[in-house]
Amino acid sequence: MNFADRLSKKIIEVNSRIVVGLDPHLDMFPESILREHDITKNSIYESGETVQRAADAVAHFMRIAIDAIYEYACAVKLQSALYEALGIPGMEVMANTLQLASKYDLITIVDGKRGDIGSSMKGYLNAYFSSDGSAPFEADAITINPYMGYDVVSIFNEALIEWGKGLFVLVRTSNPEASNIQNVKLSNGSELFEHMAGLVEEWGRDYRGEIFGYSSMGAVVGLTAGEDAFKVREHLGNSYLLMPGFGPQGGELSIIRDLCSESGLGVLLVSSRAILFSDIGKDLKDSIKNNTKDLQIISNNLMIKNN
Repeated sequence: MNFADRLSKKIIEVNSRIVVGLDPHLDMFPESILREHDITKNSIYESGETVQRAADAVAHFMRIAIDAIYEYACAVKLQSALYEALGIPGMEVMANTLQLASKYDLITIVDGKRGDIGSSMKGYLNAYFSSDGSAPFEADAITINPYMGYDVVSIFNEALIEWGKGLFVLVRTSNPEASNIQNVKLSNGSELFEHMAGLVEEWGRDYRGEIFGYSSMGAVVGLTAGEDAFKVREHLGNSYLLMPGFGPQGGELSIIRDLCSESGLGVLLVSSRAILFSDIGKDLKDSIKNNTKDLQIISNNLMIKNN
């Protein structure tokens, strides 16, 4: 099935547009998890042995997290750099975490911001996507950096049309320094991110689903982008917006109300630290579950006010 159609069905099924960022910020892990695996926050990278134990702690934590969130979230997003930092053990944990999330019927997104051409991009394709689920880091979608042009996305044509995969293209990101590049004025008066949004609209037309009409090529747009997010939506009426920046980055949650369709589709709200590490009590699973459920309720209430 087309990725965007499958994603839309999942959002409706669980009544949630929440994407939980399964990001292993080990410095934020509960002390109980670290102690169980005989590591401290200062000893993680001391040796291969401690890196392996740290990876085991990540695997342990993510098993708890996935079991806590699957009823209240539609997808998970794994920041690949934080797994890569733990070497081969970390990459093995990433692969296993993706597999486990899929078993829980969660949409899986790898956030690697890949962007290259030719054989290098084909390497990324083979790393994350396959027709039969056999890729080393099999995922439903990945994030890509488009600034080398259409060559970055064209390699995924078969994956998007035949294999049911998705892409999220960097358009207007959530970091404060993004404006120095992404808001540069072009000769026609528009800004660079608007030009990129127009290209994503053009590139994604062939990947629209037959059920809901959304393209399997979406865009990464930060909640912190403010009015720029609405400009992106003007260009990308048929694409999902993957929106990080909630929580510590200070993104304004209320903007999703006017970026969603009347049926509440078209936006994915990403949260990592606010779900995994905020207000954690004695029962880790219950704490993560409650954080996810609370955010689901808040975002759903915004949708009700929209109708």
